[in-house]
Amino acid sequence: MTSSEQTYTLHPYHPRFAAGMAQMWNESDHQWPGTFTKGVPFDEPRILEWMERVAAIIKFVIEEDQTGKIVGYGDLWEETMRPGACYVALLNVHPDHQGHSLARRMLHEMVNWATEHGYDKLTIGTWPSNLKAMPLYKKVGFFWQPGTGVFMENYVPAVRQLPLAKTFFERHDWYRDYQRDLKQIEDEMRHPKTGDTKVYTLRWAADGDLLEAVFDRNGQRLAGLATNDFAAYTRIGDSEPAQGVTYPVEWEVSNTTTGDRARTMSVSLFASGDPGIEVTHRATFDLAPGETRLLNSTYRVAHDAPKFEVEDHERLVPRLNTLFVVDGQVVEFGSGLRYRPPVEFSLGPNGITLMPGQAKTVHLQLKNRTQHPLEVAVTVIPDPTFGVNWTREHITVPAKGQAGLPITLTPTRGGEIPLTVQASFTIEGQAITTPAKILPLLALEPGGLAVGREEDAWLVENDFFRLHLKRKGAWATLTNKTTRQRTVLFAEEIGPPFVPWELEDTLYDLHAAHENGAIRLTARAASARFPGLVVTREMIVTATPLVAIRHRVVNTGSVSHEFQIRPGLEFMQYEHAQLTLPLRERLIQEHGSMFGGAHHDIPEDLARFAEPWIAYEENGQVAGAIWPASTEKVTRNWEFFLFTPKQTLAPQEVFESDAYHILCGPGDWRVVRQTWARLTGKSIEPVTPKRHFEVELTPNPLLTLAEDVHACLKLTNTRKLPLTGTVKVTAPEGWQVSSNGASTQSCEVPFADLTHETPVEWPVRFHGLPQPGAFEGHLHFNTQRFDHTQPITILRLGRGTDVHITPSTREGFALWQINNGQTAWEIAPDFHRGIISWRETGQDTSHLFTSFPQDGELSWMKPFFGGLRPTLYDPKEGRGWPGKLHTETFTATPVEGSDMHGLAWKGLRLIADLQKENCRGLRAELDYLTLPGSNVLKFVFRLVNLTSTYHIMEPGLLIFPSVDGDREHTTLHNAELHRKRTDQTAWVISDGWAAVENTETGRTLVAIPASGKKQSQLMDWGNDGGNMHIFDTTELAPNATAELVVYLALAGSLEEARRYGALAK
Repeated sequence: MTSSEQTYTLHPYHPRFAAGMAQMWNESDHQWPGTFTKGVPFDEPRILEWMERVAAIIKFVIEEDQTGKIVGYGDLWEETMRPGACYVALLNVHPDHQGHSLARRMLHEMVNWATEHGYDKLTIGTWPSNLKAMPLYKKVGFFWQPGTGVFMENYVPAVRQLPLAKTFFERHDWYRDYQRDLKQIEDEMRHPKTGDTKVYTLRWAADGDLLEAVFDRNGQRLAGLATNDFAAYTRIGDSEPAQGVTYPVEWEVSNTTTGDRARTMSVSLFASGDPGIEVTHRATFDLAPGETRLLNSTYRVAHDAPKFEVEDHERLVPRLNTLFVVDGQVVEFGSGLRYRPPVEFSLGPNGITLMPGQAKTVHLQLKNRTQHPLEVAVTVIPDPTFGVNWTREHITVPAKGQAGLPITLTPTRGGEIPLTVQASFTIEGQAITTPAKILPLLALEPGGLAVGREEDAWLVENDFFRLHLKRKGAWATLTNKTTRQRTVLFAEEIGPPFVPWELEDTLYDLHAAHENGAIRLTARAASARFPGLVVTREMIVTATPLVAIRHRVVNTGSVSHEFQIRPGLEFMQYEHAQLTLPLRERLIQEHGSMFGGAHHDIPEDLARFAEPWIAYEENGQVAGAIWPASTEKVTRNWEFFLFTPKQTLAPQEVFESDAYHILCGPGDWRVVRQTWARLTGKSIEPVTPKRHFEVELTPNPLLTLAEDVHACLKLTNTRKLPLTGTVKVTAPEGWQVSSNGASTQSCEVPFADLTHETPVEWPVRFHGLPQPGAFEGHLHFNTQRFDHTQPITILRLGRGTDVHITPSTREGFALWQINNGQTAWEIAPDFHRGIISWRETGQDTSHLFTSFPQDGELSWMKPFFGGLRPTLYDPKEGRGWPGKLHTETFTATPVEGSDMHGLAWKGLRLIADLQKENCRGLRAELDYLTLPGSNVLKFVFRLVNLTSTYHIMEPGLLIFPSVDGDREHTTLHNAELHRKRTDQTAWVISDGWAAVENTETGRTLVAIPASGKKQSQLMDWGNDGGNMHIFDTTELAPNATAELVVYLALAGSLEEARRYGALAK
């Protein structure tokens, strides 16, 4: 059948299409990053169940007329975060049927549907490398919101509903006559008539008719409109104003009628502000043909203006509103104002807890949100709950900058400590004093419990975690105090349907009370989906790692409702942690990135569980959930969901759920299991203790450039029960070992009565091979109670040559080469600030994959540079990974120095004072170092904080290997697992080294983190290759320095690569 003979029909979804949809999704699997099915094919029942719970406002399928095959699907959902908006949640066309404008057809229909049903905006999201879809999306009116990766907005429905645009669209087709730049770039737009306001400009032109609509990105309303007859624009002084400061606003209004259409217009303008925005301007006038009039006023945001989430760019923000009445026709403009206090206060470092009676110095940080440098007088309002070392200080804060002051606090009691501060300053002769700001602090005795209140949240803290309960959505976050990481996030939804979410945007009423040594938190909200139902979540927090949670639903209405409560728990570090799951088949323990994400990894059928709990553990800390026997089912997608039994609640009746529990504290899965046993009175088998002994060879690892290595063997036993036996030291193959005797392949040392009071140690000498490499021997610890064997590693990191650093140029780029006689690396400071080639001396093959000299794309990533690419990411940016370090300007200089082992490293240092907004005040130093005759590269990313405030940053190194020039035959490895390449992607974070092995030659490139958390990430990008990422998140104190240290080695085998992992020590 030829392409021209194929015809298609667009249908509303019906269950009869389910089998065909299953086939379509299975056959479309590989066009989605990481696949759509996640390795579990769809079938008809799964589609039916999915469609049953999908609360889309419209769902389309596309059927090929000749075969009846389903070849397309799309659905449109109501945007709960933004009234009047809807979003394209899913859009797919079968790969064999692309090129027939089927996706355009569905989007066109969605725009029409949204217009006809009164919606003013559509949104859609996709991945950055899905560039083939970008022109299509832009052609139907979508704009790529800058700074996202990709989130798009469409205001065509709003324009088509304007009374002043009605005549245009009666004569012209909105799609055919829409004029749009289809470049595959972010739509960072300004309009000459609206100043520096961030806007989207929509234009239509046909047969001499023109229509231009300018939408304020913040206000999501018109900022300008031009037709053949009339034009109006709003220009505001600042779209991110500081509260309490006065700014100008200007309106430009034009009568553009000419010729036979020329006429005088009657125009009225009414300006007003949303609550807290002070502006009042009214004008009524006649406007002659060709006349333009400018009107001016001012606006000011009051200090007590309502709060909103400034960083949320999807929801509506407060606006300066303008109503134009033109010859009786009304058009509304709205300029969004992302206002903030002129000076914002915060405390550093994060997660401060005070101790009653003990002085603690913290950092009071000020951020200037104005365009002016400020001389600020900071006042601390005294309170009997704490002592303070000063109550008034002066500080200079640069324009749009920040500064900090140390302040020492001494709590007089436990509990809430209301640190209240004010700022006073002058802007252009206007004296301003900000309202008093309470910075929440808690003072906690060991074993105690404290509660305090923020503006829109409650804080509860014990020795194990800090619970933060927000009013919006009643989202509760547990932050583990040992790791200082957010560990569990939980809330609830009422349904079905459960999607789109209703309660996550609802403002709950929050209360807290002390009760019998515990703190009872309650969050209460009325449901709009089920009128009359009031949902209350009750959380009981004690001084233990356990939180008990239950729900109460009261029907205050006049009709019955059938519903379920679905608590949702998000284990924030699940991809980093070990998951333990007690199924009847077996107790499963897997890495969170490798298990739990596919369909039914965690079974919905509770009969398959041997015990009703789940646990994630990492670094000696555990987070877990325990659910009651009354739970109907559990599911896991991004969150772990529990479902209460279905209820039918008559008017005035009450439903109370059984409690479920969350645990956050020290230990592992055993703690969760033991807690479940105590709660239910169950008996469980005893837990096997951890090993209690240590056999240590120091220094560890043994690093050398010579053939002789000296070490010390030390035995310790943490128990009083003595151990007697021998330690046998076996040298690596080709090496010899001695301990106060002749050198042999192995030596044996006896010991007796080893206890915690009697550690023993002996000198050991190794003599070995001349060539560089990683060599492994063994320690055999044989006792009367058990035997234990562990490896020892000797790393011969080089030999006696020299390291040469030379500059060069290639492809218009300045390059530097580091050559140590065995290995040569090329560094490109002006390309991506990293390494573009890794070659063995005399060989042409590079072991790195790079796009040099052009940036490119790979999988979802654009721009893509490859090689060894240093990265710097601000976690607060959310969607900005891997950062913009490649846009900074570095200078290069040779460098050398010795480490703690006396090894003299030599190489190149790149230095830059960073200019990106969130990085200003930081200096980055990138060291690329090696040793004579070595196969090892040492990378040091040094961050220097030149400011007086704290900065949380994530330095990293992206590694794109091509071992022996081959990216096809690769397997990914780390200390815990290996991953053969498939067409399904995975991002696997673990402790320790990561490696990419060429399975044809056996040679392996290994990366070893040697600082901070020492974490690595395997990045399996399916058909786009296997890559690695070494990173660390650091909180830089004022004037402090932090380092990320990474060793990279080209090993002859995976086994040798494993041995280089000892460099982490």
